[in-house]
Amino acid sequence: MADLQTAASQHKRQFILFCIVGATGVLVNMAVFAAVLWALPKDALGAATTHVAAVAGWLVSVTTNFVLNDRLTFADHDFHHAGLQRLWRYYFGALSGLGLQLGILTLALHWLPEQLPLPMWNALRKLAGNLLGIGVGTIANYVVARFWVFRKRAV
Repeated sequence: MADLQTAASQHKRQFILFCIVGATGVLVNMAVFAAVLWALPKDALGAATTHVAAVAGWLVSVTTNFVLNDRLTFADHDFHHAGLQRLWRYYFGALSGLGLQLGILTLALHWLPEQLPLPMWNALRKLAGNLLGIGVGTIANYVVARFWVFRKRAV
């Protein structure tokens, strides 16, 4: 029974650390997202401008999240895979989160009206859609990271 409690405690600790790392990743993602939107001329790539900014934010944040999760969240693991293999697996696994993020962002942009009499409404709806998409992808990313990317070596 004590082993089961210890394992549950370890999973809880890992999930909390994963979420803390994820929160830093959200900040990185949103900063890069906003910077790309700001740097590109208004709708320079048409409707794809927002998605290009989202992918840029995703690429940078996945890299920072991998490093932090590898060094902090799963630092106590005797890893089954070498570092570069964990990195490509992390990116591959995070693609599911990106798919969810872009899907939610697209739905938010479709459902939220383009014009409202609020200052900077269009920018706010893009940021909100991206943030909601990131939130939805968090659970999928944890499951993939925990059980595939940062899998412990079999004893």
